[in-house]
Amino acid sequence: MKMRTIFIYMLLDDLKIKICNDALSYIHRNDDYVRESTLDDYLEKIYKEQYSRKMSYTILDTILIKRYQLIERIGNNITLTHKGIEVACSTDGIKGYIEDLRQKVIDDKKIAKLKIRSTTAATIASVVGVISFFINITSGNNKIKYIFCFIGAFILGVLLSDPAKNLVKRLLKEE
Repeated sequence: MKMRTIFIYMLLDDLKIKICNDALSYIHRNDDYVRESTLDDYLEKIYKEQYSRKMSYTILDTILIKRYQLIERIGNNITLTHKGIEVACSTDGIKGYIEDLRQKVIDDKKIAKLKIRSTTAATIASVVGVISFFINITSGNNKIKYIFCFIGAFILGVLLSDPAKNLVKRLLKEE
């Protein structure tokens, strides 16, 4: 659904966005429940030649019902869903709702990257733990202890150099 959300946003031109917003607000003004034919007549009256039955199917069925679940059919009637009521009451309308969905997709990608980074940090911590374990085992011999410390420092330096540089770059860009 996430990729479809971005794709359908590209397909919505200004006319379709206006029609979607008008349809949602009309349904909301009529106590969140209206006959489909009444809604079609209302939209035809407002948009005249620009609005057709094919566009009605595209907007009502494809966009508002299937893609975003903002309205639902009950027989010949159309009612707003909970999300539909929120969109109808908002000042941004469906365009703002789509932008929110797009932002959620971007946030989900960021969370996935953070999970990967936390897994990497956990791996580094376990490597350090293993190295410190071997250092404690060989605590009697100072040469071996220093060798393990040197190896541990080298591994940490190699593992942390690129992530640390990237983190500093991101922090500087955000400021």
